[in-house]
Amino acid sequence: MTRSPENERRFAGGAIAGALVVIVTASTVFAWQDSDLPNSKPAGSKLRSPLLEGLRNTIRESQAIEESGGESTLLDQLEHADQILADVKAQNRYALKLAARQSRIGRAASSPNILLLTVDRLAIADPGCFGQKTIQTPNIDHLARAGMRLTQFHCGAPELKPSRWSLLTGQMLHRLPQNLSNRFSIREEHVTLADALWNAGYQTAFFGFWRNGDSPLSHGFENWSGYLKAGDAMDEFPGSIHVDGSRVRIVGNTDGGKRVSGMKMLTSELKSWLLHQRGQRRQFFVHFAVSQFADLETEGSASVMSADEYRSRVERADEFVGQVLKTLNETKSGKRTIVVLTAESGPHQRCHEAVSSLGSAGEARMSQQGLCNGDLLVPCIVSWPGQITDGGTSRYACASWDLMPTFLTLAVARDRVVTDGVSLDATLKGRDQKVHSLMYWESGRDGAVHQAARKNGWKVFKAGGSRQVQLYRLSDDPAEQADLADEFPDVLAGLIKR
Repeated sequence: MTRSPENERRFAGGAIAGALVVIVTASTVFAWQDSDLPNSKPAGSKLRSPLLEGLRNTIRESQAIEESGGESTLLDQLEHADQILADVKAQNRYALKLAARQSRIGRAASSPNILLLTVDRLAIADPGCFGQKTIQTPNIDHLARAGMRLTQFHCGAPELKPSRWSLLTGQMLHRLPQNLSNRFSIREEHVTLADALWNAGYQTAFFGFWRNGDSPLSHGFENWSGYLKAGDAMDEFPGSIHVDGSRVRIVGNTDGGKRVSGMKMLTSELKSWLLHQRGQRRQFFVHFAVSQFADLETEGSASVMSADEYRSRVERADEFVGQVLKTLNETKSGKRTIVVLTAESGPHQRCHEAVSSLGSAGEARMSQQGLCNGDLLVPCIVSWPGQITDGGTSRYACASWDLMPTFLTLAVARDRVVTDGVSLDATLKGRDQKVHSLMYWESGRDGAVHQAARKNGWKVFKAGGSRQVQLYRLSDDPAEQADLADEFPDVLAGLIKR
């Protein structure tokens, strides 16, 4: 994105300004390499436009062009055209933003800042405020005492990449394209939560591990600090961090150094960003993604996690949450900010034994296919000072795809965005809430597509490769033990017909 007064970033020890910047803080030294600016890419990397990428492939495969000696010139021209396209798109976004801000004059006073705080994996009863007796989660519990607990909140999928996709697009997985190796990547045609709020005039930023394709800057986030690899996200003392379009080396952590933690780096970045926004007096949307289980997604990772290790990771996630909330309050941003804390997905298969021994699934059951309540129900807490009754609880059945329409309602957004969710504004304010017509999940574990759906207290499940369809009445059977498919064929037919 082209730098302008609207999107200029300021950091703890200085500003981005030259070919090599060293930012000095009390704890470490950051070395800034100006070789990966927001609009630049490594030579030969994929072009931003599918049309231009197709032309480049045609040129590379043409024997006539190769023999003419003009291949290099044509490829350079395509790279230049691609850069022009990126610059024009950035300028158009900036113009739209200014127009959106003008249209929001008089409305902005009622729109809160939004902090979406996610942990990559949590079971429904991991926090103490959801019934946990062994794991210590004082920061999450404190947030619950100041807000509302949603006890029937579902993640978008049992795997992290599709669940993040559902969260950011507001859509259920049946909308994903089939037979694509990168089907969980967010593509240009997707309108993300950040895109929609950006169009409504919000400043947008992402902090943490980005797992869905190129980078957050391509999908509505104006700024970001974090990681593109799971290994970096899990490293307690990472050697580098991405800041906007550049990779910043952490000098204090090189050659085995352990001078600054990843938690401290990200919260320091958040604090600096929030202070800058406070000075600008603009509403903001921040997605802060805490990763404590990212290593479970890597190849060759197969050992079962012990209960002690699982407890340690959840408690560290709670510590991270506490640091983020502390940063929000230190910057005096908390009073006008709605905070939503949830998990992007439920417990990993390797954690099932630990979750069971700790009682973290509550009365729900987990499964190999990942579509039982113990796999899909995750904690969700909403805190909104002066707007939500402290310590409230809602059993309304909802999911991560409901967050986009909820946030757009709070933002008084004018643009219509197609989602599968419903706004939870009524639930948060204690009014009657529109019921979902259908909630749908799928999982691709063990090489088969498993499917589940929920409607009006009923849940249906079909394992991939099986003709049998199971039906459960969740109000009487939250552990999904009694299959009622033969007893209620009409209910079953209503759930599987789509």
